[in-house]
Amino acid sequence: MGSFAGRVVATIVVALDGTGDTTDIQEGINLLPAGGGVVYVKEGTYTITSSIVINQDNVALFGSGFGTVIYVANGMNDAAIKVSLDPGDADFCIIADLKIDGNKLNQVNINSHGISTTQRASRVTVKNCYIYNCKGNGIYIEESGQSIITNCYIIVNDGDGIKVSGSTDECILSNNILQNNEGININCAGALTIISSNQLFGGTSGGILIASGDRSIINSNVITNAGTEGIKIAVTSSGNCVEGNFVWNSNDDGILIDGDNNIITGNRLKTNAPNLTDNGADNEIAHNQTAL
Repeated sequence: MGSFAGRVVATIVVALDGTGDTTDIQEGINLLPAGGGVVYVKEGTYTITSSIVINQDNVALFGSGFGTVIYVANGMNDAAIKVSLDPGDADFCIIADLKIDGNKLNQVNINSHGISTTQRASRVTVKNCYIYNCKGNGIYIEESGQSIITNCYIIVNDGDGIKVSGSTDECILSNNILQNNEGININCAGALTIISSNQLFGGTSGGILIASGDRSIINSNVITNAGTEGIKIAVTSSGNCVEGNFVWNSNDDGILIDGDNNIITGNRLKTNAPNLTDNGADNEIAHNQTAL
């Protein structure tokens, strides 16, 4: 892929060694023109005492990879990065190529997420980030439709690895690795979430939960050692397609369907307890492979 400079032209450079425009990430964002731009954050550990806030359109916050670390200070008790905070809007924003350490042992607020969005943001992309050790969720998407979370490592957060809530439609969650969180939780009034090709390992609760929201596509995910169900479709959710997933060694059901009019097909289920349970109505269940 080449160097960052060869791929993207930075509007503002943040560097702890003084070689950039500023040493502070928030100041770098604030220096952007009204039309947005790219803030490139060089390697180093950036300790923050308040949330980094993106509250304008077309902002891209890029690190140099996992050598760019955002470290949440003791007792900050808030999200590391917030996209859109009243009165600002923040559409078409990108957060990429950085690491967030939520320092959860020194936080008490369960809203201390890694990255959070609000209803005044949409079409937000989070990619190639390492988010771990947060008191809250790794990534919390609230009423931010058409957002994308891809190629992220989301590890040992106390809340959900990824949570989508509110009236949020048409999000894509793909190719992420989640370990020892509470999984992926879709609890929204929206529809058409695509959850594809993620790997989920361990955790205290389920792997993928569709608590509410209709017509989601859950395909080609690998879920192992879930604390409860590997995949659960709640009674308030319908019209979902669960296809081609591998679910192994869940403490409860491999797939639990409480909602109606869902399609469950082509999944491989092994040593769950039990492998598949259908409590709903008019669900189409076919071509699933099960093994003790």
